[in-house]
Amino acid sequence: MPGDWQLQIVGTDVGSAGAAYVGFVALETSRSLTVSQDNTLYRVGDTATFTATVQGSTGGIAEATVTAALNRPDGITETLTLAEVGGGVYRTNYLVPNTGGRVVMSVLAAGSDGGVPFTRQEERIWTIAPDTAQFSGITTDRGVDADSNGRFESLAVDVRVNVTQPATYTLSARLTQGGVSIASTAVYSEIAAAGVYTLPLSFDGGDIWAAQLNGPYTVADAVLNNISIGSVPVAAVDTLHTTAAYAADDFAPDMPPLAVTISGPSSGYVGSSYLFTATTEPITATVPITYTWQASGQSQIVHSADWTDTVTYTWNAIGEQMIELATNNSAGVVTTTHTITISEAPTVTPTPTSTATPTPTPTFTPTNTPTPSATHTATATATPTDAPTKTATPSATPTATSTVTLTETPSNTSTATPSGTPTRTATPTITPTHTPTATSTATPTGTATKTPTSTETHTPTSTSTGTPTTMPTTTPTPTATAQAQTEWRVYLPGIMR
Repeated sequence: MPGDWQLQIVGTDVGSAGAAYVGFVALETSRSLTVSQDNTLYRVGDTATFTATVQGSTGGIAEATVTAALNRPDGITETLTLAEVGGGVYRTNYLVPNTGGRVVMSVLAAGSDGGVPFTRQEERIWTIAPDTAQFSGITTDRGVDADSNGRFESLAVDVRVNVTQPATYTLSARLTQGGVSIASTAVYSEIAAAGVYTLPLSFDGGDIWAAQLNGPYTVADAVLNNISIGSVPVAAVDTLHTTAAYAADDFAPDMPPLAVTISGPSSGYVGSSYLFTATTEPITATVPITYTWQASGQSQIVHSADWTDTVTYTWNAIGEQMIELATNNSAGVVTTTHTITISEAPTVTPTPTSTATPTPTPTFTPTNTPTPSATHTATATATPTDAPTKTATPSATPTATSTVTLTETPSNTSTATPSGTPTRTATPTITPTHTPTATSTATPTGTATKTPTSTETHTPTSTSTGTPTTMPTTTPTPTATAQAQTEWRVYLPGIMR
């Protein structure tokens, strides 16, 4: 309902000094004023554009009066008039003055809508960036592996700035990928003199890993503030830098151990050694893991290992013994205990054992190499007794046959004697076989009487050597006797005339 409205505040307990109250009333209406501008940060010499839109129940309201009062950082107040451009839209341009800081702008619209007068007001704040520092355009990025475990704890982006006025500055930015915000950060730096400086932005590796988005990443919405004059932005860009193509898993954080258990005996004896094994869970816990063992009556043992570790303990005292274990890595620590009861070692009664006496078994290897040798010589001679007138050619062919048969029949008899020296005699039987041939030729004149003389000589040589070699496994003395027989048979046919 048009008209004047009054808000009445009644204090019931304001104290002796009274109390201050602020009242706020929001009324629902179909008439509105909306103010916009082409930027919120301007540099000296820029042209700013301000737009106001006045709306009623049936659309844009024309013929309204729209003004903007600017309270500058240098204390000067300027008033601008926004011109109507149609459809309830009003606009003006403004040349940004050389004064850095925030500008408080109050826009007021007044008019009549269907014969009903109205006023609407909206305030906005924007900034004039003082020319005290600028981005140089040079940025670099690098992964930071502080603990040298092969993964990055953070992503560092080094931003170079040109500072013309010493002051305290802050630099803030967001890390994005494909329009998705991954992390944000800011850096604070006090700069005492004009010059070129590098401000390091550090984005948390845990945030990057949690997003599970691979690079390259964009450093966006970067703002450099001069807080010495009221945290006034002096430089701002939508896209400051694009990083290398990191993988999200390059920034996987260290995983702490969540539990550790000790496996090993719960009872034992004095003087015996016992093995204990520690197992850390989960297997995704970052290695190396440090195992610190402390047992009753024992020196502390510290190992660096993966998800398992072992120790061996020996106690010389009876009673309950406690093992305490702490496992830790770069992300956390867990502890556990184990108890073993040590008793006196039991007395062992020896059990008699029988000793078997082995039965001697002689073992020998005989070596017997008989070498038969027989030499037979047969000679026939014919001598005529007269002078024949004709020639006769008698032929005499004596034949001799001998047979050599080698037969070896060893007989081994083992007799155990203390000397342990075996004796063996081998007598082979050799039967040689030989067929000699004797031929005589006579050429007499006339009638001849031939009385050939045939002489045959046989010289058989038979040699048999038996050299047994006996390797007994015990101390018996075997005696071996071998016999051999030799039989000679010679056949000499008569000489034919």
